[in-house]
Amino acid sequence: MANTSSLETCQYVVKMRILAEEVDEVEKVEKAAEKPSGKKAGRGELERDIERRFVRRLAEHGVLCWKWVSPGRDGVPDRIVVIPGGVVVFVELKTSSGKLSPLQQTTLPELSGRGCDVRVLYGQAQADAFIAEVVTKYGL
Repeated sequence: MANTSSLETCQYVVKMRILAEEVDEVEKVEKAAEKPSGKKAGRGELERDIERRFVRRLAEHGVLCWKWVSPGRDGVPDRIVVIPGGVVVFVELKTSSGKLSPLQQTTLPELSGRGCDVRVLYGQAQADAFIAEVVTKYGL
């Protein structure tokens, strides 16, 4: 059986690897934000900017926020949010005036119909409200 110091060291290494992965994800989103593309709403709001801030702020609270790319299956939510304690939320981020695609309109209910927590957040205000909800509800 491992002694306490090696167990603590192992736990520390795992935490640092997770943090490094979160930082890498934030950097990828920030790098993508530097590209000239992006969906823009009437008030100059870009979906990529909302997503970048969303990922960064959740990571600050120890929440994983993975980009969901599903080859062969379009219409999945943008992010898989993993909250400490094993809580998982699927999040689709849109600008304030954004709209779900027809495929998203069928895919998201498939997930929620199977008991998944699925959220569609419109604009920075709703994204910030979700983060506040997570931080408060789970004591982060």
